[in-house]
Amino acid sequence: MSTWIRIASIASVVLLHIVLMPALFPSVSVPIALVTTSVVWTALLGFPAVLPPLLTAIIICDSILFGSVQFGSLYFVGVSYSVSFFMKRTLLGERSGLGSAVLAIFTGGAVIGYPIFAWLSTGMPTENPIPANMLSDFFLAIFFFIVLIPVLRWFESMIRTLRQDAQFSIK
Repeated sequence: MSTWIRIASIASVVLLHIVLMPALFPSVSVPIALVTTSVVWTALLGFPAVLPPLLTAIIICDSILFGSVQFGSLYFVGVSYSVSFFMKRTLLGERSGLGSAVLAIFTGGAVIGYPIFAWLSTGMPTENPIPANMLSDFFLAIFFFIVLIPVLRWFESMIRTLRQDAQFSIK
């Protein structure tokens, strides 16, 4: 049963990124949903445990949107590792107010850093790597962080509860 909840959480992230974000915010070119999800899942699960669901969501999104996995997908894994590294070094968790604020600001910074990473990874074309709506993307990422953290926390608590119930029901 916990596998189905994990599939539902991955499917909700994919639908948020592919369907909902372009419909609600057509001017946003940064994958805010995937960046925010990688930060929130890493804060909740830790880096080693977040890799399977995060990579699954990235592969599905890239396959649907581009037909193959893009090089820019490494950015989400890098953001995830950076969050894990930062949380271990500063001992900030996602449950404290200060930790949540720092992670929300980190999410906004990661969204701002995505166009720069894409610009550097594609061989530095002549176009400007900084989008004009950088400040609105920053605040939109903070908004999505605030929205996604309780939703993904609920999914993870359901998975954890089901795993514990399954563990105790074996006699």
